[in-house]
Amino acid sequence: MVTEYLLDLIKASREHPEVELGVSPRGMLALMRAAQAKAYIQGRDYITPEDIKTLAPLVFTHRIILTMEGSIKKTSKEVVTEIISSVQVPVEEGAVK
Repeated sequence: MVTEYLLDLIKASREHPEVELGVSPRGMLALMRAAQAKAYIQGRDYITPEDIKTLAPLVFTHRIILTMEGSIKKTSKEVVTEIISSVQVPVEEGAVK
């Protein structure tokens, strides 16, 4: 569930019309590690979709490259917000360690 949500976000970053280059596999791993660190700091041994959603803007903003037209119209932060809002957050049933 969490991994599917993460993969959906990565896919959405690559398919957004104003993004030239979406989040790479290394960017995906960086987001996963950041979510694990957040969960650990909060005393959990699992990550939630909310952890991913909270940290995605911080990780994605500098990992995407906008098209020429996209960079004229919007900032990376605005595009990342669109990407995150376009992917439905799954309902928590279980957790991933």
